Amino acid sequence: MANLASAESKPYALIHDAEEAFIGDWMTPIKKQLRMIGAMHLIEEKMIWPLRQKISDAAGLNWPWPRDIGKEISYLDAVLSATEFRDTVRVDIFDRSDNDAEPLCDYMLAWSSTKAEREFAKMCWQLLPAFQGQKRACA
Repeated sequence: MANLASAESKPYALIHDAEEAFIGDWMTPIKKQLRMIGAMHLIEEKMIWPLRQKISDAAGLNWPWPRDIGKEISYLDAVLSATEFRDTVRVDIFDRSDNDAEPLCDYMLAWSSTKAEREFAKMCWQLLPAFQGQKRACA
């Protein structure tokens, strides 16, 4: 996502789901059901936002995130979600009517976990203030 974001939003886009390393990546239908029963607000308040704040602090980013950056990241997340859905899900089985974002024109090809980790680390060194001026052990 960071490569699609504005210059100001790139570092935030890079870490926008970093808390998932600790709590896992919850599927959108599960989050939607948790919102419907009123539980998602509590989960965000007690788990997600505190983790995101700690990660933002460690990365050298502002907390809370600037509102315009949050809006841009939400928009890009919806676009990428729509693209991923189009390219990986059988639409005759699963409904995606809750996301009206237009997918990217290009096909989304999944990376291996090794490539994803390598690219993430490289982008951390390039974008996060906490890494600026530090010596890298490897490229």
